[in-house]
Amino acid sequence: MKLPILDLQVENPATSDTSESVRALIDSGAIYSAIPAATLERLGIEPKGEQAFTLADGSTIRRKKG
Repeated sequence: MKLPILDLQVENPATSDTSESVRALIDSGAIYSAIPAATLERLGIEPKGEQAFTLADGSTIRRKKG
């Protein structure tokens, strides 16, 4: 089975003059998108908080969101 992978352009909506290309696995059932923190930092996107997520195995992780 071929995975649905796309090249996307990510930009800071507040300063849309700079963008970066990222390769992403597309999950049509996902609520959130995950972008590497280093990419977001280069674009000037700062975390606005943190959230707990429960994984399929029942474990919980905390991730920053922005």
